[in-house]
Amino acid sequence: MVLICMVLAGVVLAVASSRWLIVLPYLAQIYTNLQTGATTRVALDVAYKGTSYFLGITIGEFFYNIFTGIWSIFLATMLLRSSRRKAWFHWIGIIGGATMLIGSFEQIFANAGPGPLFRRNSGAFLTPPP
Repeated sequence: MVLICMVLAGVVLAVASSRWLIVLPYLAQIYTNLQTGATTRVALDVAYKGTSYFLGITIGEFFYNIFTGIWSIFLATMLLRSSRRKAWFHWIGIIGGATMLIGSFEQIFANAGPGPLFRRNSGAFLTPPP
């Protein structure tokens, strides 16, 4: 179970990080093209926000933290049962994993309602050229 959660956390992180290497440079290239119209730029801004939110927050932060918290708890618990030496060290792993697991839900609660606290960055790197 520990290995499965580790692999899932790595795959989720790779998928989430791919937006910086594949999707966002492509959107920025189209956005900064001089022949791109205002309507296309607005659509690209929406695509940028959607990609950043879905791949960055949903996949990258939420699922990565869940899988990392789970494998940390499982591994520390497994080592705690098999070895009675340095039990305090294993408890640090359990507490750290539980903290990551609980912290992964921060994005759900932070985006639950309207208001100035819940406004996101407007995509500063996609500002039109002067």
